Amino acid sequence: MAITDYKVSEIYSGRDIASLSDRPNEDGVTASQLKARFDQLGKEVIPNYNDLIDFIETNLFAGGVTDGHSHNIDNIEDGTTNKLFTADDNTKLDGIEVGAEVNQNAFSNVKVGATTISASTKTDTFELVAGLNITLIVDSLTKKVSLSATGELASTAVQTLITDLGNYYTSLEVEGALQEVGLSLEAHEAFINTLKVTTKEPTGFTNNENIDVSYDSTTRKVTLTGTFEAYFNGVLIPELVTGWESPAHADVVGAYYLYYNGTSFVFDTTAWTFDMLMIASIAYGATHKFAIRETHGFMPNSVHQELHDTIGTYKNSGGDFSNVTLNSTTLKQPFISDTYIKDEDLITRLLALGTASYTQMYLSGSVVSTRALAQTQIVPQTTAQANYNLNTAGTWSQQPFGNNDYGAVFVIAVPVTSDIGSQSFRYQFIQPQQVSTNLAIIQALSPSSLNLGTESAVFQEYVFIGKIIIKASVSDWVIYSIEKLEGTKISKVAIPVSSGLSVVSTDATLTGDGTVTTPISVVNDGHTHDGRYYTETETDNLLDLKAPLSSPAFTGNQPTSNGDKLILNEEDDTNPIYKIRNITQVEYDALTPNANTAYFIVG
Repeated sequence: MAITDYKVSEIYSGRDIASLSDRPNEDGVTASQLKARFDQLGKEVIPNYNDLIDFIETNLFAGGVTDGHSHNIDNIEDGTTNKLFTADDNTKLDGIEVGAEVNQNAFSNVKVGATTISASTKTDTFELVAGLNITLIVDSLTKKVSLSATGELASTAVQTLITDLGNYYTSLEVEGALQEVGLSLEAHEAFINTLKVTTKEPTGFTNNENIDVSYDSTTRKVTLTGTFEAYFNGVLIPELVTGWESPAHADVVGAYYLYYNGTSFVFDTTAWTFDMLMIASIAYGATHKFAIRETHGFMPNSVHQELHDTIGTYKNSGGDFSNVTLNSTTLKQPFISDTYIKDEDLITRLLALGTASYTQMYLSGSVVSTRALAQTQIVPQTTAQANYNLNTAGTWSQQPFGNNDYGAVFVIAVPVTSDIGSQSFRYQFIQPQQVSTNLAIIQALSPSSLNLGTESAVFQEYVFIGKIIIKASVSDWVIYSIEKLEGTKISKVAIPVSSGLSVVSTDATLTGDGTVTTPISVVNDGHTHDGRYYTETETDNLLDLKAPLSSPAFTGNQPTSNGDKLILNEEDDTNPIYKIRNITQVEYDALTPNANTAYFIVG
């Protein structure tokens, strides 16, 4: 039996229900006939449909048909109109997810920084565009895009300048804009350069207070350590970094000033000007050598000089005295706490003095500054008796205190470098330069009374922090009082304004320099009457020759008559020296006698 045998028979054509007349009575169709039509359709069609299904199941999917051929979907030739699925096709269809659609978007969003680009359609295009000085290189074979930058990338400011609402300017417009920017930058640079040359600023160190400055008196070099930068006239000095070491100064006694002048590092014996980059100053003595920190910050040089001249170094904090019992012959070795001093804008911490090891400072010979290190007492001694610094006609020497003499020891603090050698000079005790049994005289002394001798040229950065008055007995001494000194170097060493003379010039008749130590006095050479002073006795003897007030008559060499003249003879009558005419009695009577005056009328 062939599959075509299962077609619905043509006998049903025109015999279906729809073909019946809407008016059965006219066609002669009864109700029973109508029912029979329905029953016949089901009985004939349904069995045939079931047989068809069985046929398909048996012959098409199970291996053959009754026509003598073996057929399945894999060996049926694919036609051009009624195409069939192969087993591979079926497997592929099994791999498709439920609800699958045709090609979708390759991406939904692309995010660049804070900007998100979203696809608009299923076939949207993402485009890369080369920017300023950017080249895109596309390799279609490897499907890669390379970005290459050429020249210098423009800054944000320039990019803003050459774009207009997202649209590019022309090359001429871009070139013109860049030229305008360049000219503006050149003008600005020229102004800055002129300003730096004119003001010589900025010059100084960053983080200056934390720079460690160290001096080696053997190699005669200075080393800087720390995190800092140094500038001269606004230009970075690349050599000045941590570990930098200076050239060596000469091995000759004197003062040395280390600075940078814009081209080289200099150790000069002449003090720098304030527009230089200062680094350190050196006191290089025959025996004692130390250095002072000078790594200042970015003060304008004119301000720096003004502060140096009017304020100088000053104590910021600390510098307290302890470990002393007043009027004790044993507890007289003071300690000093940490002291912070400022040299204009540069602060230096001086470590505490906690042991009886003192640096004494005094003068010797003709104002030569001398120091004694690691001394157990604050003043030089002869046995147990304190000495003071005596000036005898310009020569300084050591002299023991007298019994009940008072004297003042002044203490100075110095911003020295960190090396051990220089640290010995951070606190210095200046020996008394005068003594007195009158306490008020010593209490009135100020640092302005001191002579620092040859050190004044080298020793420019220091501040007085204490005044210690000591009192001597026959064989010992005690500390009578300790006074902390405040203020600045200038305020402590300045000479107070007064109506007195600041400079006194004398001739050979006077001695002394006008100070408390060496007051002015008259030279005693016998007081002869050759234009100098007579003594009181000599003056009285000469005045004895005057006429007595009670009876005014001349004594000694009397005037004699010579015609109408009187001759006053100093030696004899034959060699007259002065000629005066006679005084009449009337004239004389009219005069009031005065013991100190002789009256004559010159003839």
